[in-house]
Amino acid sequence: MNKPVLLIGGGGHARVLMDILILNGAEVIGVLDPGFAQGTQLWRGVEVLGGDERLSDYDPSTVDLVNALGYLPGKMARNQLFAKLSSQGYCFPTLVHPHAVLSDDISLGEGCQVMAGAILQPGCVIGPNTIVNTRAVIEHDCVVGPDNHIAPGAVLCGGVQTENGVFVGSHATVLPQVRIGVNALVGAGAVAAKDIPSNGKLAPPKSSLLS
Repeated sequence: MNKPVLLIGGGGHARVLMDILILNGAEVIGVLDPGFAQGTQLWRGVEVLGGDERLSDYDPSTVDLVNALGYLPGKMARNQLFAKLSSQGYCFPTLVHPHAVLSDDISLGEGCQVMAGAILQPGCVIGPNTIVNTRAVIEHDCVVGPDNHIAPGAVLCGGVQTENGVFVGSHATVLPQVRIGVNALVGAGAVAAKDIPSNGKLAPPKSSLLS
């Protein structure tokens, strides 16, 4: 990161990203979050600047942005924020925790976030604004689409392909060569043994919550 960084969002996901930024020596100059109590001065040692309206004070050529909104199934705020601010010329650096294990033969899209303990094997392609969360495993030759969330402990076996907006829940497993369609959801702990269509949902074992 060659420019100072602004965090957009100040919740739990932001706290994890702040650790990555510190470990990578980034200059974080502030956080934007309308949810902070009025008069809040500092968050994790950086200045609280106010709500999203303050972003207009910063020209896209002078700062990079970090999309610190979390990703929950069915919630589009994170993806909409990325699309909106990218269209305005802002850049989102790729963030990789120093304790992630990445092959030299991978591709990471703009704004990808790779957390501690994640493993990305040769031939992986990760789309923009995708989260590869703590200890997730992306095996060889997987193609992960934009705006995905591969949750903590999830495993994508070799040759898996996911389209836009896919959510793979914590400790779920996607078996080799399976394709997952746009905005589909694989529930926590589930095993995806066959293709899942767009907007499809695979429930976790012994649960009707996602059926």
